Amino acid sequence: MTELTDVKPGTIVGPYSICRGFRSQGGQARVFEAEIREKYREPGMPRRIALKFAKEEYQDALLIEAEFLQRFDHANIVKLLPLPGFRSRDVYTSRADLPPLGSGWYYAMEFLDGGGLEYYLTRTTRITGMFSNNAPHQQRPLSVLVAVGIARQIASALTHIHQKQVVNLDVKPANILFRIRKLKAFRGSVPQAVLGDFGISRDLRYPRASLSGMATREYVS
Repeated sequence: MTELTDVKPGTIVGPYSICRGFRSQGGQARVFEAEIREKYREPGMPRRIALKFAKEEYQDALLIEAEFLQRFDHANIVKLLPLPGFRSRDVYTSRADLPPLGSGWYYAMEFLDGGGLEYYLTRTTRITGMFSNNAPHQQRPLSVLVAVGIARQIASALTHIHQKQVVNLDVKPANILFRIRKLKAFRGSVPQAVLGDFGISRDLRYPRASLSGMATREYVS
């Protein structure tokens, strides 16, 4: 957590300015909410993005993850964003200095502002929240309609990545986020689920010799 609090709002990373760090973090990288600096802004660009910055020992893993995300084109998979400032071709990864994390590779992806499945499963109610300042959250089951709806979307995302010769290996509530639908006509009781982390994924065609991290034991098949 010290690494996050030491990265101050306004810290510059390439064409981006960091707004804040997310408390829920993986073991290989740190993720920040950021905005595109004014000199790099162009019409149609999102106002906010999520910036993923690799830890020192997982530089190769982040580059591989970005390569995987470039292959995918599916509504239920997080969207990788090209870095602004390149005219002739799309560039998705770059290096920068980010104290106290040091120098490393990073990439930008869409900012998903609808929360995540882990939060929905452990959120407090208005009443229980009054008594849970220091207590762990209790599990709250989803309705059958919502659970099946989320499962169908993630299954569709997994089918897509398998067709691209990739296996995720880390499907769990913390890696399933939700995208807010802009049009009211498409808002329903089932949120739009998005698979958002491919840090330990594998390409079935090639071995992977570099450090790759570990899956979460509770969710390993």
